[in-house]
Amino acid sequence: MTTWGNIAALDHGTWIDSQEWNALLADPQPERPLVWYASIDDVATEWQDLEGIGHLAQLVNGLPHAGDFMVVQDEDPETRYAQTMRVDGGSYTVEIGMCVPNGALNLRIGKGAAAANEPNSPDEPVTAVQKLNPAETIQVLMSWASGAGLPAGYAGAIHSYT
Repeated sequence: MTTWGNIAALDHGTWIDSQEWNALLADPQPERPLVWYASIDDVATEWQDLEGIGHLAQLVNGLPHAGDFMVVQDEDPETRYAQTMRVDGGSYTVEIGMCVPNGALNLRIGKGAAAANEPNSPDEPVTAVQKLNPAETIQVLMSWASGAGLPAGYAGAIHSYT
């Protein structure tokens, strides 16, 4: 099956089967299966399978209040994760991470190259650059889940949990 990662690795000019391409566009799937859980009003769900990358939009839009959040990750072994939390004013903060021995490298995502210089530690508040609207949040999460990394126009401030 063709995946976004397979396509990204192709040489320029390589033909892609149109049926596989259309299926990928209609229902893109993560490189590896992903699971998610959410916490709404301080009540956490159980871990569940992500039902395709498009499912992320439903999950983001299902976070009704500031402080509600969700986490998406792969497992067995856990190699990467993403998390988003709704903040005041209907904005969201998004963090993506890569698991490394004895910890993780975490990026707090923001708009533009300046986001790489913004604060990113658990005790520092989200800045205006790091507040994303729902569409931006979904775009970043879908790109990450597909294995494509950050979409153009976004950067991240790194924090090491090691």
